[in-house]
Amino acid sequence: MPHERPRTPSPVPGPTTHRLRLRQGLRRGKGQQRPSANDVHASRLYPHISVEQGDGGLRVSTRHPGDFQHGATDDQLTLHITNALSSALAYFNELDAQYPDAEPAAYNR
Repeated sequence: MPHERPRTPSPVPGPTTHRLRLRQGLRRGKGQQRPSANDVHASRLYPHISVEQGDGGLRVSTRHPGDFQHGATDDQLTLHITNALSSALAYFNELDAQYPDAEPAAYNR
């Protein structure tokens, strides 16, 4: 039987930590710079963006935190998810325009 790595349980968000994350990988060509999350953070509140060096390219992730400690209505959750998705997709569309030759990298996390 092959050696299996023990599975680490995924962290469970606490009562006030709920995040929606979208991730996209980019393979960088020579001479291209990292996409600047600071420029986005300086001009708008959301999405929160992380850029990490991964295997074979950059790993770009966005998150849209929300505080639901005291609950939320269906309409509030719908609005939160809609805003999170639209702001993340708008950022990824900007990346696509800024780096038209970038290839999607495999995401294997």
